[in-house]
Amino acid sequence: MNQKSSLREVPQFVSRALTANIQQLRELERDGIVTRTVHPQVPPKVEYALTKWGQAMCPALDELLEWAALRPKPWAETPTRSGTRK
Repeated sequence: MNQKSSLREVPQFVSRALTANIQQLRELERDGIVTRTVHPQVPPKVEYALTKWGQAMCPALDELLEWAALRPKPWAETPTRSGTRK
C-alpha cells in the first residue's frame, strides 16, 4: 500500500470511528447513564452529561481502574529481539 492510497482511507476510518462512538453514546443514553441535549444551532451542537445513575457508577469504575493499575506489566519482563531484557 502506498502513501496516497493510505491517505484516501483516513476519512473512511474516521467516519467508522465516529459512527461507533455515536452508537455507544446512544446506547448509554438508552441505558439511562447519560443524557443527550441537542442545541438548535449551526453548526449542530450536542452535549452529553452523566445522569445520577451514571454518576453513581463512578466509585465502582474508580476501584476498577485502581485494580487494573496493579496488574504486572508483562512487556517489561519479556526479552527483546536482541535477547536482552528491557
